[in-house]
Amino acid sequence: MTHNYTTIARTAMLFLLLGTLNTACGTADEKNKAGDSIHDTATGSTTTAGSEVRDSAAQTAPAPVIEAVVFEVRGSSNRIEGYGYDLVINGKKTVHQPMIPAVQGNKSFATEQDAKAVGELAAARMRKTGDLPTISVKDLDSLKITYH
Repeated sequence: MTHNYTTIARTAMLFLLLGTLNTACGTADEKNKAGDSIHDTATGSTTTAGSEVRDSAAQTAPAPVIEAVVFEVRGSSNRIEGYGYDLVINGKKTVHQPMIPAVQGNKSFATEQDAKAVGELAAARMRKTGDLPTISVKDLDSLKITYH
């Protein structure tokens, strides 16, 4: 499978971004260990190092919103050649997939429904693992995607 430089660069940037966010953000427990205090505005209580946090929801950051958005792939004559999908995380386009993953060549999806089905699978996997999703030929077959 061939990748163009832009796809590889975007993937590398995503890994770097996710890694930076993961290490830069500490949980409430980590901040408590550092001696910081946390003020819960809902209950009015303040928690400092060595004391229990009363509201576990205050410790957990909201899960990112990940969605698949289908787009048209157009050729040089501006004719629709197929469809692709983007993975959008918290409103920002993060993954751009104009070609069918896991198959050789640069072929886009034949229908919007095919692109949407694979995009939704990729988004679900990303929500579950937090990592860039991998799509296999077996996945394409199970979704009945035409790729020949």
